[in-house]
Amino acid sequence: MTLLPLARLTGPVSRLSQRYWGFVVVAMLLLLHVAAVRGVADVWARGLLLAHLGLFLLWQPFLRGQHRVSTSQVVLIVLAAAGVMLRLDWWLLASWVVVLAGLVGGKIYQQDAPWQRRFHLLVMFYLLALLAVVILPEIAPRQEISPELRLVAQFGLPLILLAAALLAGAAVDRMRHRAAPALVLVLALAILEAGWSGNLPARVMPATYRVGTMPTAMPALDHPIAANHSTSIVVDFPFGICGGTGTFGAQFRPEAQVLATADGHPRAAGFIARVPAPTVTGIRKHAFYAGLIRIWRAAAGNSPAQVRAARLDARKMNVGWVLVWPQQQVLGRTRVEYWNQGVIAYLGRTGFRFAYQADGVLVYRAAGVK
Repeated sequence: MTLLPLARLTGPVSRLSQRYWGFVVVAMLLLLHVAAVRGVADVWARGLLLAHLGLFLLWQPFLRGQHRVSTSQVVLIVLAAAGVMLRLDWWLLASWVVVLAGLVGGKIYQQDAPWQRRFHLLVMFYLLALLAVVILPEIAPRQEISPELRLVAQFGLPLILLAAALLAGAAVDRMRHRAAPALVLVLALAILEAGWSGNLPARVMPATYRVGTMPTAMPALDHPIAANHSTSIVVDFPFGICGGTGTFGAQFRPEAQVLATADGHPRAAGFIARVPAPTVTGIRKHAFYAGLIRIWRAAAGNSPAQVRAARLDARKMNVGWVLVWPQQQVLGRTRVEYWNQGVIAYLGRTGFRFAYQADGVLVYRAAGVK
């Protein structure tokens, strides 16, 4: 059996690549994605990039109209690609992605069909995201990307290519006016499902809008409370109830609700959709909570009668533990942590004794709790 001449192969391949150019682009970018995720030092990544360049050659007629690449040009490109693969690094990969983004960006407004413009916009977004989240952090390691965000990029960015492939399909082309909103919705849900917090990295966000992380458990702090299998209430200071439309008292530390899940004790803290007036009224009726609020607001102080009522109220509610979280104040230009001395004195007068300190938190225990 004889091999077909190269000239007889290039015709059908060229026609197929022109007819299904969208799928060629998606396959080309998938190879690039896997190679970038594996890293430039990986041997398989270099092989994948060679295949990626091969698909780029198939895509070339689309970028340059009907101009064909000669056999000698193909040989030169292959030799150049082989040489590049031997010296592959992150700078070279970043430069190549920038070139691809420039080629795609130049085609966005040159297309007549709306679905083709959407296709190129998706590809452009993918390339910029790959560059920002996967490639550039390897060049500048100090610009850290969280493992969670990198994981989202690793498994979420190919969903953009999936959406582009659907747009390139004939069926989606016929239904593009109805399918495009659904594709956007599916893509957004997929990113959220992958674990994105919905916020940008902390270094580019204002302080009040930063999303941070915290441990799901604090054993040193919470183990003695978890070991107590009573139904006693745990109270945190600063004390308050927070909601989407209001706050009563102070904004408590978010770790409090995580600890409540770990130790199983009822918690005198909560974040609800809104803080209704009956809830505020009910809290104010408890002398112990009202005393904590007065201390937080730096009011005149708790009278002896209020302290006695608070002591009885804490015992009646079965408050077994109070966690005093550190607060911060600015002295000069330095933030200094401190524990509210007013609440420490208040706890001593209402029947609580210092138990231990862990993770910067002072833990007080009611006299009757063992």
